Amino acid sequence: PIILYAYTLYFSYIPSSDSGSAKAMFEIFHYTGINPSVEPYFHYPIFFTLNEVTSQILGFNANNLAIIFFTLFGFLIALYIYLFIFKTTENDTHQIAFLAIPIYFIATYPYLNYQWVPQTLALVFFLMLLILLFNQKKPEYKFLSIIIFTILVFTHLFIPAIYLIFLGIYAIKKKEFRNMFLLMGCIYTTVLIYYTTFYLPTIIEAFKESIYGFGKEYAIKISKSLLEP
Repeated sequence: PIILYAYTLYFSYIPSSDSGSAKAMFEIFHYTGINPSVEPYFHYPIFFTLNEVTSQILGFNANNLAIIFFTLFGFLIALYIYLFIFKTTENDTHQIAFLAIPIYFIATYPYLNYQWVPQTLALVFFLMLLILLFNQKKPEYKFLSIIIFTILVFTHLFIPAIYLIFLGIYAIKKKEFRNMFLLMGCIYTTVLIYYTTFYLPTIIEAFKESIYGFGKEYAIKISKSLLEP
């Protein structure tokens, strides 16, 4: 994964990349901390807090942190994919897991947002939760799963929803996962209610602007298509 996505480190300010925005938000976070009124993405502060703490301890700037975490995220994603597939296959066919890692990254190359961004950190937590799913018989692993899921909710908005869908389908087959699904669903819903309650006017305004912009553009396209050549 590091080889496939290495170009994002050197072309991080091109319009199609989110790394440039992450570096800018890293600089803003120095002065504002967790202040969503300055930057809405700070509603989910785990990624930015991790960067800030690491920067304060090691004295690294944004470029150094990007390289370190870019490498760490790639290593953890590859490791967790291997462990997940290894646990889902027979021990005598574990070579499939080695093949699965490069095949996965090559297949998802155009789609996976593997950069120094919150989504990549959330993907690391997501894969970690999938591995812990196989060890739910032990109470300590259940407790750890709840903690990691809560961290995931405050890292990214959509990836926890994907995990809940996965866990919900899994809970239909195995009843022992239903309580876990309900608890995690309550955690996710609580955060969404908090977000919606306190920032509903902003959400409505953004929704209105997007609808108006889309509707206006769509009407212009339609009117132009009706003109004579």
